[in-house]
Amino acid sequence: MNKKSFKLIFSLMLVLCTVCAFAVTAYADVIWEPEDDFYLSHSGKCYHLGDEYIANGKEGYVYVYENPNSSSPEAFILNGNQLFISFAYDSKNGSMGVIEYNADENGNLLAIDYSKPYETGWVYLADLSVKYGSDEFFADHADEIENPEEFIVFEGGSEVSLHTYPGSSEYTEPMVLEGGIVFNAVYTDAAGTKWGYINYYRGIRDRWLVIETAPEPPSEGLIEMPPVSVEDITPPKAPSEEKIENTNQNSYVIIAVIAVLAVVIITLVIIFAVFGKKKRGQGK
Repeated sequence: MNKKSFKLIFSLMLVLCTVCAFAVTAYADVIWEPEDDFYLSHSGKCYHLGDEYIANGKEGYVYVYENPNSSSPEAFILNGNQLFISFAYDSKNGSMGVIEYNADENGNLLAIDYSKPYETGWVYLADLSVKYGSDEFFADHADEIENPEEFIVFEGGSEVSLHTYPGSSEYTEPMVLEGGIVFNAVYTDAAGTKWGYINYYRGIRDRWLVIETAPEPPSEGLIEMPPVSVEDITPPKAPSEEKIENTNQNSYVIIAVIAVLAVVIITLVIIFAVFGKKKRGQGK
């Protein structure tokens, strides 16, 4: 193999490696899209939310609709259940979010096994409360969060848990993170523990982890965590069968009225067309 051929092959290999690296990065950062028929056909009019919410309907439950144009619900979810809204759509009756879910007959959500069939549907955002998370923590503690001039780099190698916000009781299973992660926001709690903020790590977004434990643990009592404002959730209550039937009946009535009006309009058009034709004939 001559030098010219070797240089050509080497250059092609470099280009191939660059393309592969770019493809892997792009794949890792892709936004998850729900396998919902309405979303897939109206994705251009939907906007990304990517946040967790809590069902909080005024009557104790939240109705789930097949799509934003549906007038009758296909299921209900009891208040207090947590929903992940990936995308939303502004319908004529209000903003709605698409969800992927499995629910039992009592309106409680079940864990989704993506290797098996599951449901998709749409719920009104007005019936939900935003779940307290990293965004809310940033807003409540803006004056206490530091943005260090020099980036703090996580060395990795040890098991850590990623929290939804500093001191949160909701966190991932312990995992070993790769080194080189940069924290551009740091929060120190009342006990002196430092928390670092991770914007994104392998599909996990907006999480905090302990980067420096408190110098000395408190001699007595528990560490007082930052105060968290929690919205009042209306007590869960399943809709009565009569309520569901009335909702469906109202939908059928609306459909029937529209059908009757359509027949009347078509009939009037035909009548005017016939009489108009006769008058034009008589004028001749």
